[in-house]
Amino acid sequence: RILGTELGERFSYYGLRAVLTLYFLSLGLSEGGAVALFSYTSALAYFMPLLGGILADVLWGRYHTILIFSAVYVVGSTALALNAAAGGGVEGAMAALVLISIGTGGIKPCVS
Repeated sequence: RILGTELGERFSYYGLRAVLTLYFLSLGLSEGGAVALFSYTSALAYFMPLLGGILADVLWGRYHTILIFSAVYVVGSTALALNAAAGGGVEGAMAALVLISIGTGGIKPCVS
């Protein structure tokens, strides 16, 4: 189950990253702004394993941490899809991407 969770999460994350800059451009951002937001969310996703590892080791345990951060990831992905479908703006997209970054970072130390 953990392998399936990690496979699905990685497939979703890297699939999203492949088109994220183009999505930001479609929201009206400049190329520099789109690349900057892409970089900020990537940095957050690579920083969050510190928090996920601490929570897994100190409070929740490995499996509970995976469950909680997977739920955060799903909420973020759903929010991003709904924001895009409704023609939402950059603010909604960024809020969703923050949730996705927290979710992916929280899962990573528990499955690696």
